[in-house]
Amino acid sequence: MRSRSVIRAAALAAFCLVAAAAAAAPAPSAAVTRALADPGFAGLRADGTLAVWVWFQDKGLQGDALARALDEAERGLGERAAARRAKTADGRGGRLADVTDLPLHRPYLDSALETGARLRRESRWLNAASFDARPAQVRALAALPCVREVTLVRRAQPRPAPAAPGVGMAAPADKDLAWSIDYGGTLADLEQINVPALHEEGVHGQGVLIGMMDSGFRTSHVSLSGLPVLDRWDFVNGDGVVENEAGDPSTQDDHGTKTMSTVGGYDPGSHVGPAFAASFVLAKTEDVSQEVPAEEDNWVAGIEWLDTFGVDVVSSSLGYIDWYSSRTWTATPPPAPSRPTWPWARASWSATPPATSAARAGTPWSRPPTATA
Repeated sequence: MRSRSVIRAAALAAFCLVAAAAAAAPAPSAAVTRALADPGFAGLRADGTLAVWVWFQDKGLQGDALARALDEAERGLGERAAARRAKTADGRGGRLADVTDLPLHRPYLDSALETGARLRRESRWLNAASFDARPAQVRALAALPCVREVTLVRRAQPRPAPAAPGVGMAAPADKDLAWSIDYGGTLADLEQINVPALHEEGVHGQGVLIGMMDSGFRTSHVSLSGLPVLDRWDFVNGDGVVENEAGDPSTQDDHGTKTMSTVGGYDPGSHVGPAFAASFVLAKTEDVSQEVPAEEDNWVAGIEWLDTFGVDVVSSSLGYIDWYSSRTWTATPPPAPSRPTWPWARASWSATPPATSAARAGTPWSRPPTATA
């Protein structure tokens, strides 16, 4: 008599076979194959695992079942998220939700877990999940008929830690006294983009909800302490603390503090950001404690989480420009469907919020739907 585990494994395999009947089993991507063959691969962990994305064939639903699931997804949208999506509903046949809003098909995910690989993140937008997997598990994942592709979780080179943020600079001696706000050292920057004139009209970002993704946020900083924060989550440590906590380096929350203050800081006479009357949702997605490349699945989890709040715009000022320059990646970006950030970019002008990425001038990298500031 077969054991219960054998029966369960057979049942899970059957789910995959139904979903992808007659489909040829996919092979790991070329980059994964190279990584498996390279004992010195930089992404190989001490326990012998690689971080990989497992891309599934579909969401396991069709016809009436799919329509019911989409109805349920629409009912689950928050009021603000629904209102934002309604602006572009015509592009989705009048619906506020589409298949990317549905969770992963659980039997597919269970079949992947049966390989023994360790789950890291689930992404409904990508219809994929990331795993830590040993070489044999990677091959087993790729052999599942419900799996479309297995690719590496891409990584970004670490960025040198910035200096701790100060209280700002004094206003220049020739400050234009025509403005009713004392902008301090930010005056010249804001005048370049005509922010003071907009402020004089009473526009300070009120009513706008901004999602921030960065290394952490010192919300007690003098320029940030008055800003309303609706929610916060640390995707590095899995808790609700986005400030520095035990074990974090002293510079962990520096960069996010700077980007948040650039957007909405308010300390008249020293530092003023353009949107100091906006509200914020904060996602800590980058770990600066290790001199190793950061991995993109925290970023994917962060952007999907921010979308649930109906944020109007997302700031993602992270050092991901080096994804494709490491010796383990090809020099040319992979095809769009294999880039985990691509579905976000594709959707950034439709259901999901537009995102901005602060980058140094002259950076030889861009993504059309992303505004670089």
